[in-house]
Amino acid sequence: MEQLKTTKEPGTTTRITNQMNMISGQKKSLISVNAIVTGAIAVVMWCILPIIPILLAFCAGHFIRENGEKQRKERGQHENSNTRRH
Repeated sequence: MEQLKTTKEPGTTTRITNQMNMISGQKKSLISVNAIVTGAIAVVMWCILPIIPILLAFCAGHFIRENGEKQRKERGQHENSNTRRH
């Protein structure tokens, strides 16, 4: 840390020292808040991220199933209309 310059006014050095202590205390509290936020984000990602591929597979399965049923119905209607004409 830098040496504090003393002036002839009484109490000035004490005030500067108190301000520096307050700033270092604020930095420490900011670091602890940052650590808590980072930890919370890590926990959320640890819990949520594994679920995303499961949800994507679930949605893809339903999408494929719905399209397959629609295509079967369309083919069935198309085949039924062809048999009536002949």
